[in-house]
Amino acid sequence: MAEELSFVESELERWEMRGNKVTCLRGKFSVVYYYDGSTFQPSDDDVSRGFGMWDPATSEVKWFFPAESTTEPFWIFRQHADGFENTFLAYKTLVSWHWENKEQERKQQYLVQDEGTGKGHPNEHGGSKYEVMGSVPFPVVLFASMFARTQLLLEQLIERRRRGYTRCAAFTPSTKNVPYLCYTCQHESAQGAETCVSCTSRSEGIKGRLCKTCGMRRNFCAKCNDVLDSRKVEGFLCGRCGLGSDEKGCCKMKF
Repeated sequence: MAEELSFVESELERWEMRGNKVTCLRGKFSVVYYYDGSTFQPSDDDVSRGFGMWDPATSEVKWFFPAESTTEPFWIFRQHADGFENTFLAYKTLVSWHWENKEQERKQQYLVQDEGTGKGHPNEHGGSKYEVMGSVPFPVVLFASMFARTQLLLEQLIERRRRGYTRCAAFTPSTKNVPYLCYTCQHESAQGAETCVSCTSRSEGIKGRLCKTCGMRRNFCAKCNDVLDSRKVEGFLCGRCGLGSDEKGCCKMKF
């Protein structure tokens, strides 16, 4: 008996599922994975591209990069009747997906990125609309739809860690424009949301400020310059960075 052949396809990518084997036939990353009903594993021992897991008990779909963490996922989605809600993403803004259809009898014909989500994500990601042709498990559709995007996000995160930042420090008498920290800066810092905007120390509640020029980019993180989303928090300075005349210097970090 021939194995069932199904596809997940966008304008830029084409994934084939034959039995439990999932292959990217067209796209930025030529990979082969296997799906056993709960785990989405690479066909060889190379886990540098990561692996996925589906937990039907919690309706959660997760992606892991072992080189980043053996316990913490890079992203988490919660499956619901209308698609997938992104509840955690280690880098950049959240991105969620919903189902659309053109044929009445096929409710889950297209997996489409929610409008307004995924801001600041790499432009070269696999696509924002994927057609499902045949019988593909819903978690596999998400794995395929997120694969290239996930790889590029990790590449950008690694590049971001290599940046050299310096403080703007322009004299700023007004506190009208306040700095905000993105979720990644909060998440990666040992100080959490209380990290100082201008260094790695714990902030001491000293109010930060942005000069007129930097204030024009107040929708970007003051520490790393990435796009902010609803998880942003106001940033403050530590005693050293907010001491004396430094308190009235713009605290925006630049690279």
